[in-house]
Amino acid sequence: MRRRRPVVQYASMTSLADVMFVLVFASLIYSAGLEEKAREAEAAALSPPPELQMWAPEIFDPGASAARGTEELRQAALSKLMLGLEGRSPVVARVGRDGQLRELERQRDGRAVSTALGLPLVERVPDPDVALIYLGDRHDGPSLCNLVRLHLGAADLSDALIIVAPDVPLDRLSVALARGLQRDAERCLADQRGIAVIVDPRAAPSTAPQQGDTR
Repeated sequence: MRRRRPVVQYASMTSLADVMFVLVFASLIYSAGLEEKAREAEAAALSPPPELQMWAPEIFDPGASAARGTEELRQAALSKLMLGLEGRSPVVARVGRDGQLRELERQRDGRAVSTALGLPLVERVPDPDVALIYLGDRHDGPSLCNLVRLHLGAADLSDALIIVAPDVPLDRLSVALARGLQRDAERCLADQRGIAVIVDPRAAPSTAPQQGDTR
């Protein structure tokens, strides 16, 4: 008789244990990868965008700004103001002691051009306690900057520096005229986008020869 070959039995339990180990190990690795990705996403959400990272130290450093002294900040502010004024064309508004806007002077093609006006800025009233009123204080009254804008034919005064030049010192003008000019200068920016400055004759440098000067 032919002998029957013995059946080979495989260690099925050992193979099953190996498979389970591999599956558990792979699951642990996958879980660790998910946790790492979650941490990276959280860190990316908290950090600023790349285009802002280069500016972050300068913008958000309060110590650098606090270290700048008052005088340094003042000089920086004055420099910025001067830069804005240098781009404006000067317009001289000459005001007579009688309360008239008598002349405008401006630069055109490198030379000074004068325009005689003779427009009243004040008006007499019968009330002896008041005597004079400033026309620009009325609701529909002609303010100085508006008169300048109209005679320049401009939409606004955003490119003009209005230099208000009274013929006499401010304390020799009528109270109504002096205060009215000051109010007009203050509201010129809001009303006409212009910058107006009153230059008292005593504040301007004099080129006239002094007594005793032999030049």
